[in-house]
Amino acid sequence: WIRLLKSGTFGSFQKRILLKYRVRERSLSGSNIARGERTIAALNIISEKHELTGEERKALDFRLKHGRKYLALERAKTSLVTKDFGASRSFLEAALEAEPNLKYRGIRMMVLLFPETCRRLFKLLRSDEYEFILKANR
Repeated sequence: WIRLLKSGTFGSFQKRILLKYRVRERSLSGSNIARGERTIAALNIISEKHELTGEERKALDFRLKHGRKYLALERAKTSLVTKDFGASRSFLEAALEAEPNLKYRGIRMMVLLFPETCRRLFKLLRSDEYEFILKANR
């Protein structure tokens, strides 16, 4: 795709949702963490293999920043579910570095002060995601 676009083939962004991506327990796509790692790896390959214009570099850097934030948040959730609260806080810090955000700051503080309560709230409020993470880490 990158080579096609760089050679002048026309492409445009589609705002309308064409399909909904859903990760399942035995999906070939793997976990959300694996998907985030693959996204970052692919963006790094594009960065290394292609000469990018300033605007393209800016867009790639934005996507890398977003990918790092996504990956850090997924790792924070996994750490929370598996009761590794210190790691969860560290991953929330990484997410905050990628995107300073009041919501993430609040969650990080809650994990620091009330880690088990945070885990229980996550289980209560996002039970499907909680169970998915739990099964993936058994």
